[in-house]
Amino acid sequence: MGALLAARLAKEVKKIIDRKCSTKAFLWTDSQITLYWIKGTSHSWKPFVVSRVREIQALTDPNSWFHCSGKDIPADLSPYQRN
Repeated sequence: MGALLAARLAKEVKKIIDRKCSTKAFLWTDSQITLYWIKGTSHSWKPFVVSRVREIQALTDPNSWFHCSGKDIPADLSPYQRN
């Protein structure tokens, strides 16, 4: 679901930015399963997954998606974390 929201948001932001200059979006997910779905074709996935993946593929280039390990996401780092 997060990837679908990211795809929708990226499309809207790209629409606005492309008025000034041409851009290419790079999208990231911490889920390797989601990345596999986005870059693949629907085989025997559940209808819920198929409909969302198709929308993501229609909104974005599947090759613009990349994996980022969950522990490496800067937004998840708290300034109060202790090592």
